[in-house]
Amino acid sequence: MRQLLILFLMVAFLTIGRSQSYKLLVKPSNYIDIPSMDISPDGSQLAVIWGGNTVDLWNLQEGEKAKTWSIQPQQQIGVITFSPDGAYLAAITGYVGRRKSSLIILDISEKNPPIQLLVDSLSILPRSLIFSADGRFLIACSMGSNNVTAWNLQSNSKQTLPIQRSGLNDCRCTILDDHTLRIADTDRAYDYNYESGELIAMYPNLHLKMIGTTNSVSISKNGQYHACSQAINSYASGDKTTWITITDITSGKIIKKIPSNSGPHPVLAFSQDGALIALGDEKGKITIWNIADEKLLFTAQNSDTSDIWSLKFSPTQKMLVSLGSDRVIKVWTPEKTEPLLSMYSSGKSFSAISASGQYNANTTGLPFIGYKTGTNYVPMKGFDAKHSKTLINLSNHELTFSDLAKHPDAPVVAWIEPPGAKTSMPSLSLKARITSKYLLTEVRIFLNNLKLPNVSVIKDNILSVSVPLKEGRNEIFAEVTNQYGVSKTVVLKVDYTPDRNINFYAILFAVDDYKEGKLLNSLSSADSLQTILSKTYGFQTEVFNNPTASEMMIALRKYRKKIYGPNDHLLVYFSGHGYLSKQDSIGYILLKGGQINKEDEADTTQISHSILGEELLGSNCNHTLIILDACYSSYFGDAMLKTRPSWNPTSQLNKEEFIQSLMLYRPGYFYLTAGLGVVTTGTSSEGISPFTKLIIDNLKKKDFQTDEIVLLGEINSGVLKARINPLPRSGFFGNRHNLDANFIFLVKK
Repeated sequence: MRQLLILFLMVAFLTIGRSQSYKLLVKPSNYIDIPSMDISPDGSQLAVIWGGNTVDLWNLQEGEKAKTWSIQPQQQIGVITFSPDGAYLAAITGYVGRRKSSLIILDISEKNPPIQLLVDSLSILPRSLIFSADGRFLIACSMGSNNVTAWNLQSNSKQTLPIQRSGLNDCRCTILDDHTLRIADTDRAYDYNYESGELIAMYPNLHLKMIGTTNSVSISKNGQYHACSQAINSYASGDKTTWITITDITSGKIIKKIPSNSGPHPVLAFSQDGALIALGDEKGKITIWNIADEKLLFTAQNSDTSDIWSLKFSPTQKMLVSLGSDRVIKVWTPEKTEPLLSMYSSGKSFSAISASGQYNANTTGLPFIGYKTGTNYVPMKGFDAKHSKTLINLSNHELTFSDLAKHPDAPVVAWIEPPGAKTSMPSLSLKARITSKYLLTEVRIFLNNLKLPNVSVIKDNILSVSVPLKEGRNEIFAEVTNQYGVSKTVVLKVDYTPDRNINFYAILFAVDDYKEGKLLNSLSSADSLQTILSKTYGFQTEVFNNPTASEMMIALRKYRKKIYGPNDHLLVYFSGHGYLSKQDSIGYILLKGGQINKEDEADTTQISHSILGEELLGSNCNHTLIILDACYSSYFGDAMLKTRPSWNPTSQLNKEEFIQSLMLYRPGYFYLTAGLGVVTTGTSSEGISPFTKLIIDNLKKKDFQTDEIVLLGEINSGVLKARINPLPRSGFFGNRHNLDANFIFLVKK
């Protein structure tokens, strides 16, 4: 009789978050050269040097690659920096095994050609490159013997600082003030006047680790701290923990140890003020720590398949830029653990996508952007409305990563009247009170570790959550995050055992006592319907003959206040006169003593269709049907009923399983009405109105009753086939109606 639709729509609620419309279609690279990057002083541009071969300049606000410079001869390692005014880029490159480096100065406006010099005094591996605050000096250091050189850009002269050391060694350097350069070596540190070359101070016996890539050892911009990884590999205890040691450069004392648990050479970057340190590992994880209290402030995942090659804080500390082995550049902000901007370049091509769902690319870079279709991403072939020249607004971001350390207070979240440990309801409507000193930026709801999309609303500090449950144990997590990235999570555990019982209730109203006289067949129609509902389908029925408007409202409110099970059904039937207001086209049913075609302004003998609907919508019965056998009754309701699924007894589901599948979707509010115009009551010999007779005849149909399940859609189809005039209508009402809900009749056993 019915063709089963396999009903697994509950799974749709358990998708992991909102999927992005666009995705960079980039695979991990075999690229082995070490990149370096720097952010312009105003935070608007990003420069990246890929090894020692290519320099890319990005406009961050537009996510657009503005310029590219190629470097010859090709090198392997490069370090790049902006001038203090942001007008120039300086880069120094080298190659493992070669004794000469190249210094390149690029005019960003390209009014002047690039300047490129071979540098004999710098050898093997460049490490640091810094402009003085006034832009007059450029200082570079590398791994080598005579490895610190200061250029006076005004006089076009240079000097090598006379570091007291022997053999091949490594170092990092930074400028402290207008004249002082601090150099950190493996066994000592120096303060030099970089203009005169005079040694100001020396700090011996430091034992600073310098082994690793250019980006895996760092000193803070203020020259106070040195950071590197330190692995513990104890055969006795089995401890293989990796720590990041923070050492005071002037004293040589390790002041902090931050757990890393990454590979031997994680990427490190200090914030501009030296208070924070960012870590990136080979698993793509990024963390930011407050050094003073060793507190974790921020965590993000770059990619499961891309490790971190380079990290850089913006001068204002409002952004952190990461570069992964997939050559994707990502911009992170304190507000979110998802990147604000993702950018990729290959040759002359560039592609970028923003967290807001927009993208930017040139023609050759467009195929690197994937557009989501279904569950897959396919390369874009043409630009669409999401193509934009402005992807992010830098002025919108006021929060700094340092602010995360200043505001550690987490929100307070508490469930309001949480349910018991067990429930028979298939979904929960939960409320939680949130107390927070700071603006809330994100709420995430998880069910059994799967993020639920768009199920929560916050109003007046009350979090409202609607959660669909699966049979068995359900663990619900509510995670609330404030503007400083501090989160609070509360957990609720509920066991769901479906209530498979179905109770059927019917309340029938019949009126034949009107001022114009008796209405033929009204009472007998209700009586005939009551008989088949109770005897064949097991409805618990209650009949009201000739009720007043007040008596009918009292009865309706009694059933509205009744406690129903999740699968229970309620049928409300009315047989009598109907009336349509010519003034506002509102339909009414007329009760005892009513007068046809005359509106009762006091509503003592009439009830409007809208009030009937409100009373039924106010109950907690998930499956409700109202049948109106009256003139103009089809002015009740909102939409026509669509065809319901049918069940084939040879289906994979048995009868009970099919019934339960029909009960999954709720609530459902249905109507079945006699027509838009004047409805005939039938003859005295018939003893029943034609409309009600059609309903009863279809409820008696043997082919409908074969599997002992009759759907409202089948009743509706049978009624329409009779083609009586006016044409009956069937549909649903109320904005809470679930379009997949059902109303069924089960043959009494």
